Amino acid sequence: RFLPALPEVKQQAIDRLAMGHVTKLALHFNRSVWPEFTSLRTDGFVLTWWPAGTDAAPVLMGYTGGPAALELAALGQERAIEQGLQELSQILGDDVRSAFVAGRLVDWSTDPWSLGAYTYTPIGAGQARADLAAPLAPTLFFAGEATSTNGHVATVHGAVETGWRAAAELLATR
Repeated sequence: RFLPALPEVKQQAIDRLAMGHVTKLALHFNRSVWPEFTSLRTDGFVLTWWPAGTDAAPVLMGYTGGPAALELAALGQERAIEQGLQELSQILGDDVRSAFVAGRLVDWSTDPWSLGAYTYTPIGAGQARADLAAPLAPTLFFAGEATSTNGHVATVHGAVETGWRAAAELLATR
């Protein structure tokens, strides 16, 4: 919340953008039980897997977005991990279970600092990102992937890039 309140055009821009849902499942293994790959797309509950650890700490990261992310999160950590292990075992074999060490479910929709994964633009909200990105006077500047107007939305790159843009806008006021 802003006090004083933001101008109506700015608040409407925030309200018009929507927040997506993402759930990640990090599974740590005592050894790598998968062939070398950059990502693995499945038809399962966890749609995409990729190696995210090191040789010393092998980790597979599972990613699910949209309504399926909410469903996976609703299982709770223990059942979600079991679901992930079951799906990986079907793809990679039984070594998955014997090598499994620990897992963690990350539900971005319930994270108190984000309350969602990243923004998306609903139909009719095409101008919202530009309205949100516009500074208020020479004193308040906006950054973050939600303010990206050049196609880098929903990415860390977009967040960093807009941070640089906001810094340049601030420096231009000197």
